[in-house]
Amino acid sequence: MDIILEILKQNDAKKLYEFELENRAFFEKMVPERGEDYYHFETFQIRHNELLEEQRKGQPSII
Repeated sequence: MDIILEILKQNDAKKLYEFELENRAFFEKMVPERGEDYYHFETFQIRHNELLEEQRKGQPSII
């Protein structure tokens, strides 16, 4: 199996959001709960944009 890592892009938001929703129960067992707001697309989009900005600046991101 080939695994390819790519930098996060603006147009990744919708699919990443859907992935987060589908796997919410799993993630909440592994990482601290992100709060109900995180699972509203408008809030998710704000966080996604923040991650893109951190990535652009070369700053590490802690999710």
